[in-house]
Amino acid sequence: TDSKKNIIYKIKINNKFQIIKKNIFFKFKKKEGAPDGMTTDIKNNLWVCHYHGARVSVYNLKGHKIHQIYLPAKNVTNCTFGGIANKELFISTAIKGMKTIDFKKYPLSGSLFKVKTNIKGKKNLTLRTSIIGHELNSSFGLLNWFLKQQKITRGFTKAIFSVYALF
Repeated sequence: TDSKKNIIYKIKINNKFQIIKKNIFFKFKKKEGAPDGMTTDIKNNLWVCHYHGARVSVYNLKGHKIHQIYLPAKNVTNCTFGGIANKELFISTAIKGMKTIDFKKYPLSGSLFKVKTNIKGKKNLTLRTSIIGHELNSSFGLLNWFLKQQKITRGFTKAIFSVYALF
């Protein structure tokens, strides 16, 4: 992803993790915000957060937008599947760079959202870190770790808001 250019690239890598092919997968319009964090589901659909765009969009393998989830938060930063049967999408948002008028339109900015979906997320790779000594999800590990800590979750964000996706 090149957030400054509003582009998501599709790349092919070799077994040494070197890029051997790079094509534009999707280019955001300025009014849609910039692509930020993302995850995939079991059908290889790409779930993309829109920083300054107040939503998560879902793209199929051909780059066609097949669904959107709008949120009352302007800066949508990252998402990962988890929860019951790995069918819940956890979405983080930020308040960085927002103006007072933005908070009136997007009152839940800076919050963490939980969206129930009817599709499973791909099982993410895990890694170990010596910093806190817990297994972390490679795409959004600290969030998953915090979610397991009920007392810490409340200090991590304003609240977790549940949203139902029709997708």
